[in-house]
Amino acid sequence: MNAKRFIFAMTFLSAFISFLSGCSETTTEAAPLPEIVSKVYFPYLKDNALYSFDPTSGQAEKLTESELGLFLALDTDESDGGTNNDDDDESFANTATAEYFVFANTQTLHIYDLNTKQEHLLFSFKNDLAFNETDQALIPASESYICDIQKVITLDEDARLARIILYKDELSVYVKTSLNSGCIETDQGFNYWQINILESEEDTYTIRRKVLLEHTHKHTHEHEHDNPEYELAEEHSHEHILEDGDPDPSNNNIPFDKTNHEHSHRHTHDFIFPADHFHEFLSKEDIDSVHESLNNQEIVFETHPILIGRKSSIDSIDEALMYSGKPVVDVDNRTFGYLGLNSKENAYKFYSVNLETLNKKLLWKLKSDEFIGLENKKAELSDLDKLAGDINRPSIFKYIDENILITTSNKLFYFTLESLFDDDESESRENSLQNPIFESNISTSDINDRFHFNSANNKMTIVEGLKLWTTNYLGGEFETPVLIKDFNDIFDPSNSPDAIEAFFLGGNIMVSKLFNTNNQTVTSIVFLQENGLESRTVFPKSNNVYSSTLINLRTYIGSPTTTT
Repeated sequence: MNAKRFIFAMTFLSAFISFLSGCSETTTEAAPLPEIVSKVYFPYLKDNALYSFDPTSGQAEKLTESELGLFLALDTDESDGGTNNDDDDESFANTATAEYFVFANTQTLHIYDLNTKQEHLLFSFKNDLAFNETDQALIPASESYICDIQKVITLDEDARLARIILYKDELSVYVKTSLNSGCIETDQGFNYWQINILESEEDTYTIRRKVLLEHTHKHTHEHEHDNPEYELAEEHSHEHILEDGDPDPSNNNIPFDKTNHEHSHRHTHDFIFPADHFHEFLSKEDIDSVHESLNNQEIVFETHPILIGRKSSIDSIDEALMYSGKPVVDVDNRTFGYLGLNSKENAYKFYSVNLETLNKKLLWKLKSDEFIGLENKKAELSDLDKLAGDINRPSIFKYIDENILITTSNKLFYFTLESLFDDDESESRENSLQNPIFESNISTSDINDRFHFNSANNKMTIVEGLKLWTTNYLGGEFETPVLIKDFNDIFDPSNSPDAIEAFFLGGNIMVSKLFNTNNQTVTSIVFLQENGLESRTVFPKSNNVYSSTLINLRTYIGSPTTTT
């Protein structure tokens, strides 16, 4: 090799080695893959923490916890769009489980997404901003502390348009705050906020998920193919190569049976699945062998937006809105609004709703000395109650026929929907306030626990000590309550019960008589006619503890030994 070629080769080799050296210095490790997660199917709360239960392993996983123990399960999904039964009656349904849990720490509000197992910080009241009216600028706000959180309850849109009430939760939450860390009321009082939960337009996160692909199960059982009355006829629509009695080579040449032979079903579902026909007649091992086959699984990447919280207004909202609970629904006119109590103003307020934006606007206020002393209290729910939408969606009113009833400590007030949704009906509202349905003389027990309305016949029972009253509601009017029975035995007071409970059941009134005998509760249950005469005894005096449950307007009474 001549000198020029040698010098060129050495120069090239040196440059190549320098290039490799430079690459090795700048090479970085690949970013770790996102965690593989699965949806939380069985959440539960315990000791101020949210857990997930895995039924396949029997193990529990702690997901997150709240310093204050304040959790709200949000069921925000839309309905199935409506289905019609054989009588052409339309019904709507959505999932019975929550999609999110909102929870509060001392100064921060969070949301936990059960689908992605991701926790998001929604809002910090430690690093909040306030509006300075002097220079129209945002300035740091005083630190505040969370005292309570409540749901923002709304209606399913498809059901509303079909004139059917189906409650759901908005992706929003009400928050009560205080400048006092112990939430003790001061001269500044409390502030109330609606925090709307939004998807970030910029920030995202990625997860990996194992999904179950479409797959096939094979099983053998008796079935039909051409019978339209057979519930599973469509799922069993397949052709046969063999005729009845032909040797079946796939089954040791046993004679083929058209109505009882091995066949296939192809479907898709999550790894956690409800019992269905496609898995019947199969052992757990048979099912798992198909589901756990790598040919039937796939790992997918999902990118989701970070969830953030935004105040609905610069200034504090109304206390009445925060504790309004379920909205009042005018089914016929496909509209709804929110009725709430402002305990500082001694006033009930009604907010109408913009059906497109769901924004709430004050329609009217009804102030009265009747409301002095009424309070909006934080609901004391068990960990189990916090999971149940029907239970943790409170209501400050009761539907009576197509109208509503609200109560003070000792009075029942009746308001028509027309007087609620029309701001010009102030005279009607004042008249309802001045003419309560019933006024109790008992201060030792809440009147809410002493009246029962039966929507099947629009009749109500009211218990006042040992006296029983009834009233009817028809056509937007109510009859004056009538005393039909006094259970005080004036001839032999020892025969008088210590307490009674009563409600309409069919055309009769069922009355539970409770006797306290030698520090032991004895109960008897009788049927009472509306003229006050006892028609028959359902249960004679017994030491059994009876409870009643209303299911589809039928009342079931149960004891440790019997149910009727």
